[in-house]
Amino acid sequence: MSLETYILDIIEGKRKAPGFARLLSFAALGFRSLIACRNKLYDKKICKSHPVEACVVSIGNIVSGGTGKTPLIHLLAKTLGSTEKVAIVTRGFRSGIEKLGKSVEISKGSGPIMNVEECGDEPYWLALYTSASIWVGSDKLQSAKNAVENGSNILLIDDGMQHRRLHRDVEIVLLDGADPWGKGAFLPRGLLRDSPKRLSIADLIVVTNIDSKGFDELKKQIASYSKSPVVRMQRNYSLSGVAVDKVGVFCGIAKPHHFASAVISLGKTIVDSLFSLDHMIPSMPALQSFAFTCKEKGASALVCTEKDFVKLPKDLSLSLPIAVLKMDIEIADGKEDWKKCIEKIQLKGKTFSKSSRNEK
Repeated sequence: MSLETYILDIIEGKRKAPGFARLLSFAALGFRSLIACRNKLYDKKICKSHPVEACVVSIGNIVSGGTGKTPLIHLLAKTLGSTEKVAIVTRGFRSGIEKLGKSVEISKGSGPIMNVEECGDEPYWLALYTSASIWVGSDKLQSAKNAVENGSNILLIDDGMQHRRLHRDVEIVLLDGADPWGKGAFLPRGLLRDSPKRLSIADLIVVTNIDSKGFDELKKQIASYSKSPVVRMQRNYSLSGVAVDKVGVFCGIAKPHHFASAVISLGKTIVDSLFSLDHMIPSMPALQSFAFTCKEKGASALVCTEKDFVKLPKDLSLSLPIAVLKMDIEIADGKEDWKKCIEKIQLKGKTFSKSSRNEK
């Protein structure tokens, strides 16, 4: 078991380790102080945020991982891409490019031009299903500048809320309705990476993983931190590949229980599961062994997410076929606020269109 998994088990209450938990709480105090100090330096303009010649839209959150940023970016790119030149700027977590420290264009809008190991699973998936150009690299400011030089007038910044070196024009913040406040503590004792008070800067707050009744209750909690408009994003699932009842599930995402719940909601029985760390997949021997075990337990297929499927070798041979859980999203509550946000982005983007730049 990795240290990361061990800590996550403590955060989620799956493991009792009082002494280590106290150490994590002490570390969380330090992290919280550092974040508060950093935000104050930017708020007081002691540290500077750098603008670029485009409408910069940050899509971020106040907790660590798993709120639905990637599908929301996909929806934004699809909605805005018909009239504007959109670029997606992302880090490419645990990718080869991130390790190199460069800013690289991995798609010009017609599919990925690098393999998934080089650019990362989320950028690769976005490259498959959007017409946006996609820039990957740990320096998001440099990626933003590169995207502008290549003609983009709207930039969608993946996980941009804490990347304050880059000035943003529109701030969209996601909250996981199942755990909006990150277990009530900062990293590494909880999952908070920023103060809930920072929700006050949002132009739009998007809540995921919640029904209409729970959404109404959560909006009351959010109101104590922010007066920003709040909308609810709904995920709609389907299973492609094979029609079966019993399945084994595997994935490498931040919150695998959401994935498992989605599979169950489609009427499937899960006989076994194999979960890896976010952005990781099991080794091929482990996956082959898992498939064999699931088959013995009566499963007729394995199920994974689209993000996991793109990382699998093309020549993979298992004792069970693999079905892919497909997901579409829609704005279920707050459609008028969503429309206003889109219009704001479009209006700002047009001021940075190529013709406008030439006039300047």
